[in-house]
Amino acid sequence: VLDEIDRRVATIRAIEILASKKDTDELHTLHPLVTEARWLFGPEFETHEYASNESLKNAVNSVFKVQSTPQDYPNWRKRPDLLMLADSTVGAVALEEIESRDGLARIRKVLLLELKKGDSQIGRKELSQAEEYVDAIRNSGCIVGQFFTHSFVVGSRLDQSVTQEKTLSSNGVEHAVIKGVCYSMLTQTASRRLFKLKERLEDRYAVASEGSRSKILDDLLSQQEMNLSPTTLDET
Repeated sequence: VLDEIDRRVATIRAIEILASKKDTDELHTLHPLVTEARWLFGPEFETHEYASNESLKNAVNSVFKVQSTPQDYPNWRKRPDLLMLADSTVGAVALEEIESRDGLARIRKVLLLELKKGDSQIGRKELSQAEEYVDAIRNSGCIVGQFFTHSFVVGSRLDQSVTQEKTLSSNGVEHAVIKGVCYSMLTQTASRRLFKLKERLEDRYAVASEGSRSKILDDLLSQQEMNLSPTTLDET
């Protein structure tokens, strides 16, 4: 339990560090870290049953008109759910359930994350784009049956003049919700869920020097840089 708490607090601190550094290679360090920590988006996404799904991956590739290659997915054997685009990173995982009628597994829920690159603001254009992605994936023909999509669009800040949450429905039935969030909202909310343990243990996760940080935080940061470097991609 303590190891899991330590890992989550370290993840929050790592995101704070990487999100505030101007020289961070967001697409290859910050974005994979965030998409791997699904618990940041709510306790309902913590389950490991959310996983990469071949049908969903085909739908995403069809929508973005790409062919899956090792270059498209950093450390791609471990993260087949992650797609790198020019100005963002898209992560898509699915929750499957067994149909009681025929005993076959079908997708019931999809978690679609789009993390914008650079000093990005989430506004009407970004949310509308996410809506197009949701509709295109739903109508791609790659996924059989009805499913609900949770879509999060993540950036540096939010356009306060725009409503940052939208529900989509078809024939009176809701099938998706799209939310705009920023990194600070994710880390602040996660800290509250952890009963503000990060503030109480601030010295353990301080940024002054590597020697003053916890080993798990140093390992997490170095692992991100190591696993997602071009050298590692070449080796895999």
